[in-house]
Amino acid sequence: MQRTEKDILDGEETNTANPMNVDLLSSQSLMIQNSTLCKETDGIPRVILATPCGGSSATVKFTQTLFEAHGYKIFNAREPFLRPNQKNKFMDKARKKQTKKLEKEPTRQEILTETLRLYNEKAVRTNKSRENILDQAICAARDCFGSVGKQVYPNGTESSLCFSRRSHEDEKILASFDPDDLLQYMRERKAENEARQTSLKHLYKNSIETYESLFAFEYADDEDGYQVFEKSVDAWCNFLSNFINVDRDIVESVLIPYINTRKKPVRQKKVIYNFPSIKDHLQQTEFGQYLRL
Repeated sequence: MQRTEKDILDGEETNTANPMNVDLLSSQSLMIQNSTLCKETDGIPRVILATPCGGSSATVKFTQTLFEAHGYKIFNAREPFLRPNQKNKFMDKARKKQTKKLEKEPTRQEILTETLRLYNEKAVRTNKSRENILDQAICAARDCFGSVGKQVYPNGTESSLCFSRRSHEDEKILASFDPDDLLQYMRERKAENEARQTSLKHLYKNSIETYESLFAFEYADDEDGYQVFEKSVDAWCNFLSNFINVDRDIVESVLIPYINTRKKPVRQKKVIYNFPSIKDHLQQTEFGQYLRL
């Protein structure tokens, strides 16, 4: 089914006030429509390789919804899979294998080590990164991830909310950076992203997608919405095809309700405490391209 620009921009209702409701309704209706596609769990783990503050939470959420829309039953998405007493075929197989090999009851560490080896043999992987490394650094500082920056209030006082700041929307939390430390962080992230394109290429069959390419459609306005949406659909199809046979029509149906449901990313001066000095430093480097002024 081909959709025209008018169909996508004018013919679909979006819910900017409560996108979570749209998500639940879309998932349920798609599962009913595609009930004949439902498959038993195939036992193949799908692994998304991502860095902290790389948009992994949103990516996993949408990936799960898209899998379900394709008729797959999902379990343990976004949850640890090596919890004690959990029914896990990899752990069961590892326990039996280690018991036979060691001729004794294996320790938990011995079981976990073998479980991870078996899991790694079976897993199918894909990779994603975040294109705007400055945004990633801001997120890392505001969530207390890693060693870059710190989380502060607008008056410069350091905050201790860390990741829980996401559930305190009434609290305005900024990122404060040492300019040299920030540049070092960005250089390291850039090198890591480039290395992923080469050293980890053997782990997945398609090119790496970025958070920005996958979710650009959420920020698309009426002027460029159709073109942006189509590019995001292309990105999701490429991303998911590492895992399953993708139906583009299903991907479009799942993503359409989210077109233009988010505000454009704010200018970074609103979330960086010492923005003037950071701007001056970055504009003298290749990383000035990541500034939104």
